[in-house]
Amino acid sequence: MGVTFTRSIDAIFFDYDDTLVEFRRQSEKAIYAVSFEIYSGYNDVLKKCTLDCVYKAVMEISRELEYYGYYDRDEWWKNFFYKLKIEIDNINVRKLTEIYWSIASINSPYNDGLEIINFLKDNGYYLGIITNNDGKGIDKIVRLNRYPLIRKFDTIIIAGENNIKPKPSIEPFIIATEKLGIRTSRTIMVGDNPIKDCWASRMAGFKSVLIDRHDSMEKFPVFSTYVIKSLSELEKFLQ
Repeated sequence: MGVTFTRSIDAIFFDYDDTLVEFRRQSEKAIYAVSFEIYSGYNDVLKKCTLDCVYKAVMEISRELEYYGYYDRDEWWKNFFYKLKIEIDNINVRKLTEIYWSIASINSPYNDGLEIINFLKDNGYYLGIITNNDGKGIDKIVRLNRYPLIRKFDTIIIAGENNIKPKPSIEPFIIATEKLGIRTSRTIMVGDNPIKDCWASRMAGFKSVLIDRHDSMEKFPVFSTYVIKSLSELEKFLQ
């Protein structure tokens, strides 16, 4: 990258899903399971819609709502049924959400994340997590506590809870630095989302690093200070 921060940085904050742990692939598997449940239970009113058709429709709706900051999975399924003008009660909606989280909440940590966290902690940096909540159906802190190195973090902000606005609001970033008593200008935010993680943190005064493991952000405007393909790259300019 050709840049070194030396000790101009006091703290590094990370997003959680698809930054420290793999999430999207599990989420897609979970959405397929939900789609299968819908297809099996409502086949008589879905007419000629195939399982693949249901899956594509549910996936499209979920991605759209997630993009606009709607993380409550109950609302994803309700929206699907509303568009098809099919009635569904809250009990069955909650059942679909339980199916979803039974799969989507099983998240493998990225090895480069485990390695960089140990490196940063050993070198005296403050560490934190700034992540949005998951909506109904699961407590985000339950998922976070499954992370092998969760005790290495000095502070954890779950935006969308405790009257903290969700990302891309700058509020969770400001609160995170206030908790550690550090300046935003001496802080880095690392995340996979160019808007919620990178643009928002830069508006809060952070330096931002976009983690793009699969070259999937080439079509997006670059809102980050730097782009990396592996968290291990952080070590190069934080020594």
